[in-house]
Amino acid sequence: MRSTPIPCRPPTPAPDIGAATLRSIPLTEAKAIIERHEWLGRMPAVAVHAFGIFFGERCGGAGVFGPEYAENRGVWSRYGFTGKIVALLRGACEPWAHLP
Repeated sequence: MRSTPIPCRPPTPAPDIGAATLRSIPLTEAKAIIERHEWLGRMPAVAVHAFGIFFGERCGGAGVFGPEYAENRGVWSRYGFTGKIVALLRGACEPWAHLP
């Protein structure tokens, strides 16, 4: 964990969540945000998908998804969900993206 906050100037004007878009992003781009702002400070061991929330062309946060942890134990096979469930593994936003 980090002991000092990372300084960040908010964009002007303030971000509008109504105009935000979600897009798939490379895991490396998500990793940069996750490692800076998520409380564990690191990426999960197995990440498959990453999505970012964009305010214009500026990425304000990232979410990383991967296999659901209990799936390898066969928990979901009796319900026919094997290979169909993903879990949110990490997520973090830039400080300027926290809306009032």
